[in-house]
Amino acid sequence: MQNVIIDLEFTGLDNTYMKQHEIIQLKMMNCETELSVCENYGSTITLSAYSYLHHKVKRYAYERFGSDLFLKALERIGVTMETARFWGWGVSQDLLMLKKYGLTPEIADLREQMQLTRFEKPMALGGSGLEPAYYLLTKKIPKLKNHDGIEELNLIFEIYQQLKPYKKRKYLTVMPHGHCAGMPLNEYVADYRKAADGYRFNNNDLLALSLYNAIEQLEEVEDEDY
Repeated sequence: MQNVIIDLEFTGLDNTYMKQHEIIQLKMMNCETELSVCENYGSTITLSAYSYLHHKVKRYAYERFGSDLFLKALERIGVTMETARFWGWGVSQDLLMLKKYGLTPEIADLREQMQLTRFEKPMALGGSGLEPAYYLLTKKIPKLKNHDGIEELNLIFEIYQQLKPYKKRKYLTVMPHGHCAGMPLNEYVADYRKAADGYRFNNNDLLALSLYNAIEQLEEVEDEDY
């Protein structure tokens, strides 16, 4: 297996109402050879205001993204779907968008990996976006004008390299975001049990699993008190 950094750009972010957004840029890097690829794609809809500010075009005049072009991009960096182990940053939207094109790769989330280290609380309190996380980890100012191009991929690759030596826990120990960001999870599940139950019953991500773990520990303590 070869490790591959992957990152995608979209016309905008889908939500419950809007489902028509498309992939307009694919960036990948083979971590072993450092071969990289950055491809732009056309779309049937214009870019959202947020995406336009990064890409400075209303719509790319290229072929539209598809699974065949994804496989060709992999070939350019010397891997296949069967030989690639994918890594990304904040990958939930990437996974959802790729699924729309019939692509279902597993992508390990480097943001989650970093949240499972000693940087967990600083990220919760100071921001878990790519740039602040990069600064927390490397103590360097990221030289990134926007998220359009190979420079973003280089930041993710550096995070991937520098995270390797850090010891990682299995679960989160503090709330990673929201009005209680930074609050220890054992306190959160005690003070906001309904909210914790609502989240864990309706999600299947790292926070949901961590809430299950914190509640299980709380209930064990309550049982010991009887």
